[in-house]
Amino acid sequence: MSFPGLPLAMLVVAALGANEVNAMISIGIVFVPKVARVVRSATLGLRHVQFVEAAQMRGESRRFIIFSEILPNIWPPIIVETCIRLSYAVLLVVSLSYLGLGAQPPAPDRGLMIAKERAFMVTAPQEPAP
Repeated sequence: MSFPGLPLAMLVVAALGANEVNAMISIGIVFVPKVARVVRSATLGLRHVQFVEAAQMRGESRRFIIFSEILPNIWPPIIVETCIRLSYAVLLVVSLSYLGLGAQPPAPDRGLMIAKERAFMVTAPQEPAP
C-alpha cells in the first residue's frame, strides 16, 4: 500500500501486456488492499458487539455470523470506500491510456484522445475565456 498506484499499475500492465483487460486487472491489484483495510477495520469494530457475541453464544457458525450479523452492518463504509476508489480508478485508467498502456487506438478513451491531440495544445491553444 505504500507503493504509489500509477507506477504499480504501469508495472503490472507492462508485465501482462498493454490492453484494457490488463489495465483493469492492474487497477484491481492497486485498490484491493486499500478496500480490504477499510473492510477489516470495520469488521474488527463489530467483533465484540453484543449481537455478534449473542450469535456466538447461540452456537451459530462463523459463516452465518459474517453474512447475517457483520456484513449488513458494514455496508455503509464499504459503499463509501467503493465510491471513492471508483473516482480514483477512472483517473488511473485515463493515466494508463494516456501513457499507451490502457485502451489501444481504435477504442474511444479520454486518455487516448488527449495523447493524440497533445501536439495541438502547443501549436494552437485556445484563448482563455474572458
